This record gives sequence, C-alpha cells and structure tokens, in this order.
Amino acid sequence: GNGGNNKALELVVEAMKLQPCNPGFVDGRNAILKADSLINNGIHACMIWKAFANRGLGASANQGTSLSVTDGTQAFDMPTSCRNIVTIPNNEGVGSLRNIVQNSLTNDTIKIAPYLVGKSLDLSDNQLIIDKNLVLKNPFNQELKINCTNNALLQINNGVNFQMEDIIIDG
Repeated sequence: GNGGNNKALELVVEAMKLQPCNPGFVDGRNAILKADSLINNGIHACMIWKAFANRGLGASANQGTSLSVTDGTQAFDMPTSCRNIVTIPNNEGVGSLRNIVQNSLTNDTIKIAPYLVGKSLDLSDNQLIIDKNLVLKNPFNQELKINCTNNALLQINNGVNFQMEDIIIDG
C-alpha cells in the first residue's frame, strides 16, 4: 500500500543496504535519510530529521563508537536546511506556521513542507501577529490555504514587510 507505515518500512529496508558494517545510531539515521533521497527525492527529509531530533539524534548528535551505546552525545537540533519549514498543518505546536513565525528571524523566508501542499494550514481561534519582515513561500505549483476561521486574524504590524507567495487566505 501507500500508507505511511509502508513508506517507512521501505525506507528502513533500503537503509539497511546503505549502512556501513557495524552501524551506530547516527549511521542508521543517515542511511534512512539517504534512502529517502534515493527513493523519494528527499521529499520527507525534514519530517525524518524532526523524528530523529525529537529522540536525541539531531544534526549535531555524535554516536561515538558504533560498538558502544554509552559514548555518544545527544542532540535535538535540526539541520539548517530544515529550519523555517512548516511541517504540520495544526494551529500550534513545533513545526506549525505559528511556531515557525514566532521562532524565525527578521528577513527569514518560511517555506512549506512538500507534503502539506493541497492542504490548509490552521490558524483558527488565535491571532497570529507578524512583527518582523518575513516571506512566506509556497514553492510548489499547487494551492495552499491558510484557514483563518473562528475570529482568527493574521495581523501584520505597522512598518513590517510580510510577503506571501502562492498562498490563499481562507476564512
């Protein structure tokens, strides 16, 4: 099938072929990312990074020797290629539009993860205040909506340059 569990299994099986002998946790992570690159053109890379980073295998994690589980160093960071990417359609939470806007820097460009194209990003119930210059970019040729229902409002402060490319406000 095409379910997420089948895609994950396909990536893990392919990754086993790509790992070095006696792999460590970081080797396994890297092999899964490489498998996604080969099979899916890397479309799931940031989602995979997020899953690993949440479990201590972030971008700067060090596995130590592959034969020991006690000499490694945890890291919960994302690679720079996955910063400022909206990864979930929810109103709140890590990876939501609200979270990314709040944690971005002035003049950052915020992008949308490819698997969210064709869906609506939720801003319901709470006002999202844009207080710094930002670009919100949909780099794909498919419709993307921001759902602003239930009195939600996208407020752009005076003097702030906020640009949206190929995004529809709905609500």
